[in-house]
Amino acid sequence: MTKTKVGRRDGEETAPIDATKLPRPATVRRRRSLAVTVVAGAAILTLAASALAGPIARTVRFGDRPSTVRVVVGLTGSGLTMGRVLPGNGDVFGTGTTSFLIAIGGSGTRVSSAYGLGVHVGLSAGTHGIAVRVAAARSRFKYAQWTTLGSPSRLVIDLWKAAPPAPAAKILNDGCLRLTGIVRGAGSVLVSGRVVRPIFENQFAVIVRNAQGTIVARRPVTARVNTAWHLGLSYRVGITQVGTVEAFDDGGTGNVVCLVQQAVLLTPGK
Repeated sequence: MTKTKVGRRDGEETAPIDATKLPRPATVRRRRSLAVTVVAGAAILTLAASALAGPIARTVRFGDRPSTVRVVVGLTGSGLTMGRVLPGNGDVFGTGTTSFLIAIGGSGTRVSSAYGLGVHVGLSAGTHGIAVRVAAARSRFKYAQWTTLGSPSRLVIDLWKAAPPAPAAKILNDGCLRLTGIVRGAGSVLVSGRVVRPIFENQFAVIVRNAQGTIVARRPVTARVNTAWHLGLSYRVGITQVGTVEAFDDGGTGNVVCLVQQAVLLTPGK
């Protein structure tokens, strides 16, 4: 055994020390550092995997409102934005179907289909995200409107009913457009309103629908914000019936941006 002499300070005795039993601070520090590095690396890998994973569709809920049937697709996470939702080319009035793609890679779904209030929803996960297909009876709905909500993420789809609006579904001012008057005539209506806030290219449409929701008259309107507008439309119906007068704008996106509507009595022309 090797003995090492330790220098003596004044008033102290010299004592032998076993050098083989001295602590090894450098080695201990290296092992601790290595352990910390491994743990930190695991945390980074976990965070990276979490960031790459897309949302998971977990639930589908339905709700009946005076103007719409609402479909809510519940997702995990809180990062879904409108730019990640791509609408399909479905004609919800003509075919009864419409579709959307939640365009986030690595997404998945725990529910493949759901049915409620006469609406069927199918979901499937692919390479580019989650495909959402909505189907209902033809001519039941006239527009599909969509938006996203966060914490947790949800895709909200409102299917606007094509039938003439009941009193609770009448909308005279949606914060975008305002209906101020409808004057009926035989086979015609004079519609007045006001633009409440700026509209894309200052253009929207005024539409007359019959009792089945089919468009029987449509005319474009050009009007700036805070200005009144007046428009006459002629239509054809075979019998007297309750229809709809509406002013509508989709902002060039296909989504509902502005929509005001009111039931009106339609009569055959002279």
